[in-house]
Amino acid sequence: MHTTYSWSVSITPNKQSISVPVGNNMGWAQVQYTVSYGRTRNQQLTYVLTGSITVQETAGQIRLLQDPVVTVNPPSRPPLTLNSSAVTCPSLTLPANGVLSCNISAAYTGAQPMPGTLTASISTADGSSTATAAAVPYNFAGADSVDVGQTASVTNWFEQGSNVIQPYGVSGTQPPPGLVLEEGRDFTFTAYFGNVPATQCGQQQWQALMSASVTPSLDGLAQAAAGTAAAQKVVASVPITLVNCGTGGSTTDFTDTSSSGGSSSGSPAAAPAPAVPPAAPLELLP
Repeated sequence: MHTTYSWSVSITPNKQSISVPVGNNMGWAQVQYTVSYGRTRNQQLTYVLTGSITVQETAGQIRLLQDPVVTVNPPSRPPLTLNSSAVTCPSLTLPANGVLSCNISAAYTGAQPMPGTLTASISTADGSSTATAAAVPYNFAGADSVDVGQTASVTNWFEQGSNVIQPYGVSGTQPPPGLVLEEGRDFTFTAYFGNVPATQCGQQQWQALMSASVTPSLDGLAQAAAGTAAAQKVVASVPITLVNCGTGGSTTDFTDTSSSGGSSSGSPAAAPAPAVPPAAPLELLP
């Protein structure tokens, strides 16, 4: 059984746009950024039933097989056949006198399931032969507890690009490279924009572009569910207007001419989906 955590990230600049003077030592504009990383503990636990199916060919013939049929038999409820996506086989061709193993991984989020059994069968492609395994018991009461997404790697950076102006200096605290968080945290820092060459005047609309990302940990996560814990990235853009262009950046001194407000955008964080220790292998014989 697994406790899962969801992570979020946002960037909030304190200005909607800034005016930056061109030329060296002609002043600057500044933007204060707040990068917020949040962590939420999901209230429900996730249970993952994992195991394997093994079938052996003993007649010395190559067999083409159908997809295995795996059925969960909970107490006091009708049997439940797992979706084909929950059972993965490397091939459906069984070599003569060979062995084929398929993996099972089925996740459930909610109240702890009662003990039950798991059954499986596999048939030849033409339906002429079917092998059925004896029922295997499962019981989540003894399952290991794993925290999935309890920590996350975070980072933030200023983008580069043909229409992007990067700051010439930053004060305050940015997330250092390789930082791993165990709880939510805010970072606040100020970026300074200036010393822009006069050759950039009149070319295009400029912007300051900052990105931030959060990647939840995948500890204990089943391979089949790993895709649900992908990194989340958000981007905040602050438009920049270059001023003092008509003078070639040589006469007028500006200091922090800008307007307030700002926002960031991005996709919501994915809740990881986890896994538990595998059940006993199922031995199928024709």
